[in-house]
Amino acid sequence: MAAMQTVSARIPSEDLQWLATLDVQGATTPSDKLRALVAQLRRQHEGALEYGASLQWMRDLVAPFVTAVGAFEHRYGKHSEIVRLMSDRVPQLMAILVAENSLGREPQRKAQEIEDQRVQAGVDSQGERAILAVSRSILYASNGDDYADAAKEEARILRDRMNAARAIRTQL
Repeated sequence: MAAMQTVSARIPSEDLQWLATLDVQGATTPSDKLRALVAQLRRQHEGALEYGASLQWMRDLVAPFVTAVGAFEHRYGKHSEIVRLMSDRVPQLMAILVAENSLGREPQRKAQEIEDQRVQAGVDSQGERAILAVSRSILYASNGDDYADAAKEEARILRDRMNAARAIRTQL
């Protein structure tokens, strides 16, 4: 265990009350909880640039929701495949955004790569049934007189990219 250092901090009463009632695994005292929270924040910060660590962080964040939904479904004998898919996909998408916090020297190429990966991940095993929000890229294809042609071209490009992703997915 690392050597401990004493830190003194003044915090508002309501934050101290919140900390006292916060359930932190393995921590009972405010000092234990602060150590655990600092360690958690450090792990998140250090892992933020790596997809696997970011994915685990995002899954941890949605875990209480997933657990509550599971308990509800068990209790009432209901199941939502859409909620399950969202519970799986949202952490993945957030992890990509957190891990890819820099688009580097080629932002358009990197953004395109991320988009292509998401399209491939968004279709079923037959390369079908993807739901994609693409209206902004079409709406903002151009703000000039060539708007209609630019929007048509953007729609064509998106269609071709989706078809290419579908073809890749069906080959897997």
